[in-house]
Amino acid sequence: MASATMTAAQTADVQATSGVAGMDDAKLFEWVGPEDESSINGAHAPKRNFWHGVWTRLVHDRAAFVCLIALVVMILMAIFVPMVSPYSISDQDFTQCNLGFMENGHIFGTDKLGRDLFVRLCFGMRVSFIIALAAVIVSLVFGAAYGGISGYFGGMVDNVMMRVLEVISCIPSMIMVILLLMVLKPGVSTIILAYALVGWTGMARLVRGEVLKLKTREYVLASRVLGASPSRVILRDLLPNTVSIILVELTMCIPGAILMEGFLSYCGLGVQIPLSSLGSLVTDGIKDFQGNPIVLIAPSIFLCLVMFIFNTLGDSLRDILDPTLGRQ
Repeated sequence: MASATMTAAQTADVQATSGVAGMDDAKLFEWVGPEDESSINGAHAPKRNFWHGVWTRLVHDRAAFVCLIALVVMILMAIFVPMVSPYSISDQDFTQCNLGFMENGHIFGTDKLGRDLFVRLCFGMRVSFIIALAAVIVSLVFGAAYGGISGYFGGMVDNVMMRVLEVISCIPSMIMVILLLMVLKPGVSTIILAYALVGWTGMARLVRGEVLKLKTREYVLASRVLGASPSRVILRDLLPNTVSIILVELTMCIPGAILMEGFLSYCGLGVQIPLSSLGSLVTDGIKDFQGNPIVLIAPSIFLCLVMFIFNTLGDSLRDILDPTLGRQ
């Protein structure tokens, strides 16, 4: 009888406990925090990837976003203005020589040969962008591959490859470019090749340092344990995780390539007639500055704007692409 009574009591306790557990949590607890309960539970939280967060931070960075819009406008000008303008970069009208700002339908006037300066300026931006982008991409591919191989294998391979890189870095890059341009025929393709041969060392050092840090991560070790080849580990696991620093380095290298092209044009080794670039326009403007100041002022302003835009974007991307910001 006692055991039966005890069993009934235990049954009552179990039923009471199950009844409490079956009650709605909202009746037992009350949320008193400053945030909404749904945001804590995460039921309605939107899923955001890394690049969505990068774009969001870029939009909220006023300086970087304004520079990005200005860069897009300049690229569109470089592409479409020479195509839709009634004037050509080589059209000469000796009755319209040395016109000033907004004279006779010429936005920036004309030069000493009667050529429309605005069209030549937009075409010059196109050539400068093409030279800088092509040269940087070539140096990016070779530099990233060189730095990735050196950092991944390490040991003797890393020592030998770094000594070779140091020897190349000891030679002034501008001297190498000038010597190469003196041997080859000056032109757009020669400038791209010359810069690509000397502009990859910085990218290689940067990628090597990042690969040395990443190759000890768990996902890299897992790939190696599963039998992945070194080329697959480098291309699929290591290099994609260096995209952020590579993009920042690209924004820093592009203005350097444009500035180098301008210096080569000043030395007579840049873009040749009838083509024009920002550097060649500035060089021509120096010669005719006293007769018509606009021929120097306009390309100089655009050249400074390009330098400022890319450097500002590079500084902003260095903070925006920081992986730790995505965890906040």
